[in-house]
Amino acid sequence: MRSRPPPSGNGCAFPRRVVTILEGESLVNDATALVLYRAAVGAAIGGSFVLGDALLHFVFAAVGGVAIGIAVGLASRWAVRGATDSFTEVAITLVTPYVAWVLGEVTHVSSVLACVAVGLYVRQHFSSAVAPATRLQAQAVWDLLIFVLNGFIFILIGLQLGALRTAIPAGGFGTVLMAGATVSLAVIVVRLFWVPVAAALPRLLSAKLRARDPMPPWPNIFVTAWTGMRGIVTLAAALALPVTTASGAPFPFRAEIILISFSVILVTLVLQGLSLTPIIRWLHLKEDSSLEQEERLARGEAASAALRRLDGLAGESGVLVEPVERLRAHYNMQLKRFAGSSPVDKEYSLEMGEQFRQLRHDTLTAERLRLIQLRNAGTISDEVLHRLERELDVEALRTGIGERRVKR
Repeated sequence: MRSRPPPSGNGCAFPRRVVTILEGESLVNDATALVLYRAAVGAAIGGSFVLGDALLHFVFAAVGGVAIGIAVGLASRWAVRGATDSFTEVAITLVTPYVAWVLGEVTHVSSVLACVAVGLYVRQHFSSAVAPATRLQAQAVWDLLIFVLNGFIFILIGLQLGALRTAIPAGGFGTVLMAGATVSLAVIVVRLFWVPVAAALPRLLSAKLRARDPMPPWPNIFVTAWTGMRGIVTLAAALALPVTTASGAPFPFRAEIILISFSVILVTLVLQGLSLTPIIRWLHLKEDSSLEQEERLARGEAASAALRRLDGLAGESGVLVEPVERLRAHYNMQLKRFAGSSPVDKEYSLEMGEQFRQLRHDTLTAERLRLIQLRNAGTISDEVLHRLERELDVEALRTGIGERRVKR
């Protein structure tokens, strides 16, 4: 499992396309590798391996896992639409991957691919299926859950290391460490070799692809190849190895495999992870502004859609003029800010946007601190404070300053 690489600063940013490739690669590669892992463990337990049967099982497990994931996603979408409160909707999102996993295990297909498929499907339709409050609550719940699970897994790793060391024969610990270093070197070198080949080969075979998507610059390819850290999925797969085989004998070299996996994770996280930022600075990667351009386009289109809807509502009976005009002024200002397309306007707009966010952060902070003072003085109740504070928090998220803290 990989985390998003940080920007390097000094005018050099991590290319957005590389981030997208790494995140998608991590998701699909982990799922595919675990399907192969399952076949390999089955062969080790049973003592036999037939290539044709293994390939058929791989295809069946992959296709069946995706199908179950989509089916559970459809059921989850239907259940969310029938829910009447945010807590039930969030609970459905928590239960959904578990159901997909259980069904995958029962039908002997890839439970990992089932969870990946259901997650992608549900997230694709989540924005239009629930209320804003549910999305805020679901994000908070899932962030906390992922943090707790990551911490729990690493705690479990620490508890296992002592027992694993005693399971290794006397004098064999150094051999395991050497094997771990060798495997780590092989993992890094093979990826450095394979990523350029994988980038060039499709373009050499397809002239259309080469014309539509030219070969990326070599710094991007090198960063993609270097960013191959291993994490929780690797160690979880090692810890999931059975203790015994089908005959009742101990699983061969189980403790050694787990320690080698831990060594690979440690080497890649420390060596590749800590060296990533200096490498990005050294390569002088060009700043990627595609995200800002897409955000600018999206904000302008959203403001135009809101104005068109507002014009339609203004003609209906019973609609007051004053709130319509106030909203029209707000969206016209949004449209004016994000409608420009020249490079000068774009840079000026980005600078203005950052200043606006900082001023909005300062003013929202002043509002929040004043509300706290009123609560502490007994002028308002906790209920009123929390209600207004939530509005300020939503506004901060909407403005893009939801993660900024108050300066102390």
